[in-house]
Amino acid sequence: MKPNFTPDHSNRLTLRMLRVGDLEMTRNWRNHPDIRKHFFYDQVIEATNHLAWFQQYLSKAEELVFIFEHSASGEPIGQTSLYSIDPNQQTATFGRFMIGESKFRGRGFGTESLALTCRIGFRQIDLQTITLEVKPENTIAIASYMSVGFTISETTPTTVSMILTSDDFKQHEDTFFNEVS
Repeated sequence: MKPNFTPDHSNRLTLRMLRVGDLEMTRNWRNHPDIRKHFFYDQVIEATNHLAWFQQYLSKAEELVFIFEHSASGEPIGQTSLYSIDPNQQTATFGRFMIGESKFRGRGFGTESLALTCRIGFRQIDLQTITLEVKPENTIAIASYMSVGFTISETTPTTVSMILTSDDFKQHEDTFFNEVS
């Protein structure tokens, strides 16, 4: 069973759980070449595979996928996720992050959705640490991660590993949410 959480929001965004009605939209986002190139698994995802993944996802307590929407219009903008949630170790991995609607790119919505996702992880799921991996060439995403407090823990030619602790997030949280208000 999925952990209970209250949908979170800022002045501009609302974060809610992924629903079956979102699948075609998120698959189309994920398959767009400008998005797909940033994923470690960069193959085109077929509709049957996406539905099979979703059916498995529904039974996994350690995985949460969120859709972030524009608060004023309700228009879906993109997706984030916390997965490999370990309540005993109080850890999770952030990922499956994309701004699907190109008109919203470059306007801070991705960073804001990242911060909202981390806030859910730290405040509602009681995580102590969130990690992530990103391709080194995805410098825009790396800058976004660093702006909410992630630090680089390891770098290889193909991967930048980053970590965010609850304490580090708290140091950035008030400043971040005051800036985007």
